[in-house]
Amino acid sequence: MNNLFNKIIDFNKKIVITIFVIAFLFGIINNIPAWVLADTVEHYSNHTLKLYNLDGNFWNGSGLLVAHNTKGNRASPLVRLDWKIILGFKKFFDVKFNISKKQIADLYIDKNGANLDNLDLSLSVIQVSQIADIINDMGLSGNIQIMTPHITLGKKNEGHFIVKLDNISSNMSPINPLGSYTIDFNTANTQINVNYSPDSIIMLKGTGDLNSLIVNASINESKKEKLQQLMAAIGVPKSDGSYDLKIF
Repeated sequence: MNNLFNKIIDFNKKIVITIFVIAFLFGIINNIPAWVLADTVEHYSNHTLKLYNLDGNFWNGSGLLVAHNTKGNRASPLVRLDWKIILGFKKFFDVKFNISKKQIADLYIDKNGANLDNLDLSLSVIQVSQIADIINDMGLSGNIQIMTPHITLGKKNEGHFIVKLDNISSNMSPINPLGSYTIDFNTANTQINVNYSPDSIIMLKGTGDLNSLIVNASINESKKEKLQQLMAAIGVPKSDGSYDLKIF
């Protein structure tokens, strides 16, 4: 009888210890600090995106998203992001990003790799002026919209990033706005295509990739004289009267 009683006591002790260990581990996991996500964002963005002024924790929190230029000597605050992370079976790791309670992106990992759905982020050109020399040098202003319905990066890359530049102006130009443009980045082949809207004064068109992007710029005939000095300062003239602009 004593042996049976001791076995019951030992079994109960094991249950209590197991429950304690599970509760302890759950407490640690549930309270992973927000800086873990911030470090992950910085690492996978190659130190160009960082989160500051963190609130909450790894699973549910917020932070100020700041973009740094490639040299790391300039920074631009972008938006205050809220996030919520959910673990699951189909989506192993799912992060929903919100701005002022409106979802702007769903980033998740599944069997195919890393996925980004329904990205829709609007910014001003001034907000990103510190991360691109051409924006700073030309004193550009206007609006930027970054969108993608779906992209996958993993076993097979697929999908497009679409960047719309609306009502772009320059403090170097006597005429504004200069135009509106669309940049299409194909993740499958890393090709970049640039096109202009029909009402643009400066018409930009070109194809490149992440290593080099040079666009051809032609000017509306009625505005050519007023913009000649600007174009000579920023582009290389061609025999047909257009200019080549090196973006990167």
